[in-house]
Amino acid sequence: MGSAGAASGLGGAGQPSAGAASAGEANTAGGSSAGTGGAAGNAGGSGNAGSHSGPPFGHPDPTVVHPQYEGFTLWVAEDFTQPLDLNHDPIWTWSDGGFETHRFRKEALTFEPGKLVVTLSETPQAASCSYANTGIASSRARTSGELRSKHNWFRYGRYEVRLKAPQVKPTDSQINGNYLVSLFTYRQPACQEWREIDLEVTGDAPGHLSTNLITSNHDCNFSSDKEQPTAYDLPNRSFRSEFQTIGFEWLPGAIKFYYLGEGDVIVPLRTIAGAKVPELSSKIMANLWVFNDTFAFGGPMGKNNVYPMRAEYDFIRFYRWDGDKDYPCADMSTACLKTEDLDLTGNNGCDGIGFTGDLSTCGQCGTTQRVQCVAACE
Repeated sequence: MGSAGAASGLGGAGQPSAGAASAGEANTAGGSSAGTGGAAGNAGGSGNAGSHSGPPFGHPDPTVVHPQYEGFTLWVAEDFTQPLDLNHDPIWTWSDGGFETHRFRKEALTFEPGKLVVTLSETPQAASCSYANTGIASSRARTSGELRSKHNWFRYGRYEVRLKAPQVKPTDSQINGNYLVSLFTYRQPACQEWREIDLEVTGDAPGHLSTNLITSNHDCNFSSDKEQPTAYDLPNRSFRSEFQTIGFEWLPGAIKFYYLGEGDVIVPLRTIAGAKVPELSSKIMANLWVFNDTFAFGGPMGKNNVYPMRAEYDFIRFYRWDGDKDYPCADMSTACLKTEDLDLTGNNGCDGIGFTGDLSTCGQCGTTQRVQCVAACE
């Protein structure tokens, strides 16, 4: 933690907005704080099955000079330089989970030049078996998507994303609604060790950002004692009218949240320290979702929502802390992962992971019925 954190210049605290909302309720369906599931693939189903042999791994844009941070190595740089084939990509995939009023599907993730687009629509989905939920996901009224890393690869380092949130009314970025656009780390399955670090842009106001840490053992039923949320209204920032860069630094014993201000200067927001800071590896996830019709989190003006709505991701970057000698694996294989890192971590029927693990170790897996999925790849 120490020297690497000091080198980054992080550690200050911003001013939280009043009435910070709970970010953790998104996990009650066995997903992620931003839900589960997600989808991938490009509109035409093509794309490079591989990724850049790194570090950095992923699909870095060769024309971009990526920032460097003392004590960290740029490990994954996903600049979406080409449409990704997430059935075969070695790092990224999609999830078939269900959450709140949503089912997360592959077709909800598409690619435009230099960016990932997540589309949320009022397209109903029938109940079916979910690898991500390790059980039967019930029918849902809406469809959205989630990008996720295939494995619990990631731990100490810096996580950054540049994203743009939906306009709930396409012609007016000032109209508030209900949505959550996220980047977060999440250990699957949460019903064994729930470890989640959240960045969630919400529909309360154009510059609203929620940060959170959620921890629990053998219990993925949400309760407020599991989370540590704080929300902010970023000054002179609008996630709806232009892309914004946000991130966090996760090191042993401390998590430091920040955003980039004018001139790409790092502006610290808050630090969470103590025994609850995770030590276990996690997946990287990104998605878009809407709370149920109570709109209890993500903005109270959900009746303003106009569908479909879309979120855009310009890049996702992970900088490995040089002090972590265990995660990720040096070649982004699974060779360094422990048995518990691989237990019940399938994402969908196409990711090549299949069903690995013992259902008896995950007593709350599945939304209505715990089963082993055997669905063929679509």
